[in-house]
Amino acid sequence: MSNELVILQSYLSGFEANLARSQLAFAGIESVVLDEMVVGTLWHMGPALGGVKLQVRQEDAEEALAVLREAFAPEESDDAEGPAPLPTPAQQEEATREAAWEAESPQTLLMDRATRAAVYGLIFFPVQWWSLYLMGKRLAMSQKLSAQERGRMILLTILNLPGLATVVFLACLLWGTLRGL
Repeated sequence: MSNELVILQSYLSGFEANLARSQLAFAGIESVVLDEMVVGTLWHMGPALGGVKLQVRQEDAEEALAVLREAFAPEESDDAEGPAPLPTPAQQEEATREAAWEAESPQTLLMDRATRAAVYGLIFFPVQWWSLYLMGKRLAMSQKLSAQERGRMILLTILNLPGLATVVFLACLLWGTLRGL
């Protein structure tokens, strides 16, 4: 009886290799996982190193392959189409975000854009002018401001004080220049 080990399969992650190893242990086949720590630490080198290797004794190789094929084979369904796959959490979050985006009113979207512009305007001053324009556009709409929008307008006014001061200064300068003519 030979104790020589052979590589049964190679995996991209230690998790996959250990999952296969646990299936073999459940079937009573001893196995060893190689290069798990190296691939885990140098993940970008994993494919070049041959991945995480699962080794078994040479005489157990065929039985081990059969166990793994049976354990990881896709289940057959009686339905021709099969059951509908469940959405992943990322897909659920994206669908929720899209539904919320579609449900928002144009006024709310305009206020969101004005808020982002005001925050970016703190870093890049000319963007505050865009925020002031969007605020004026929202005030010109026929719908009344909700309580939340009034609070946002106050916040935007505070954020845009440098831009407002510039507008007032330029208006005073222009008015003084025109009066002097």
